[in-house]
Amino acid sequence: MTWNMKLLFLLPCLLFATLSFSQTTSAPPAHDSVYTHVDQMPEPGFDLTSFVSKNLNCSDSVKEDIGTVIVKFIVNEDGSLSNIQFVKGKEIQTEVSAVINKMPKWKPGMQKGIPVKVWFVLPIILEAE
Repeated sequence: MTWNMKLLFLLPCLLFATLSFSQTTSAPPAHDSVYTHVDQMPEPGFDLTSFVSKNLNCSDSVKEDIGTVIVKFIVNEDGSLSNIQFVKGKEIQTEVSAVINKMPKWKPGMQKGIPVKVWFVLPIILEAE
């Protein structure tokens, strides 16, 4: 086999690989998928720190014992929040869940210009005043 024949064989392979890659990257996001990273991450349309501090009710002794709470939830395509899960700080799960459920809708995450479901991780640092 000569060099020219090898090159001709590689060209169809490269063309196929390029077409396959472009098809997978241009496909619209799946409706039922939940992403961890997207082109535009979801964000609240309000001051998140202020909202949590005003709405979280727990005693100073609880704040000192726990320190940091890490909660994750899904920001849905319409900006609503769902599927609240605790990574750390399950002791005040009820209080933190109540605050998250009170939150107004967020700006949803976007993938290829389409709103999608995205996991959001929120650390909450509890300090006694």
